Amino acid sequence: MGLTLPPGFYEKAVKDVEAALNDLESIWLEETPYLAGDVPTFADLSCVCELSQLELTDYDFLKGRPKLEKWYNKMKEVPGYSDVSATLYKAIAAQKKATAKL
Repeated sequence: MGLTLPPGFYEKAVKDVEAALNDLESIWLEETPYLAGDVPTFADLSCVCELSQLELTDYDFLKGRPKLEKWYNKMKEVPGYSDVSATLYKAIAAQKKATAKL
């Protein structure tokens, strides 16, 4: 038994995610290295945790977004990030392992 999505749901969701990613690139990271200025804040940590979930998909959310990619990689080095994201990265590793067996 699976979830049935309304027609166009997936396409709209992808468009919405792309719009949000483009806003991060062209508005929030346009003039500063972090979302709210020159140092990482709770907003950055919250955002990177949400974006990290996209690593569970095949979608290359950093492609064509150099500011976002630089920010994302810096945020992964922020103290505490690895503790917060440990469960997610275990899930990513398990998914990749399962996919490799197919």
